[in-house]
Amino acid sequence: MKKIIALFVFVLGISFTSSAQEISSENNSQSQAKTLAIKIKDYLNLDNEKTKAVFEIIEHKNTMISNEPNLIEERRQLIINKFTKKLEGTLSSQEFKKLQSNKSLFNEFQKG
Repeated sequence: MKKIIALFVFVLGISFTSSAQEISSENNSQSQAKTLAIKIKDYLNLDNEKTKAVFEIIEHKNTMISNEPNLIEERRQLIINKFTKKLEGTLSSQEFKKLQSNKSLFNEFQKG
């Protein structure tokens, strides 16, 4: 009986640990998305509505990439291209061109 209880406690502990890691990964993804969205906002002088849309695009991209740990490079690039198109659709053509001209900021978005 003691072994069954010990096994139950052990399994429960592993479950809590994996949940904590998922939450930590999600918070990290949100934090990175928020930081990058603020950088883009400051660089392009975006209003709050566009900044929120940019944040959501970045966060969704980061979440999709981080949810697939064994992601092959080709699939990763398809995801990044998809969200680059979403970003291009959200920003005006001038804003997007200006963002592309800032290689470090644009590469930070694309690195995923």
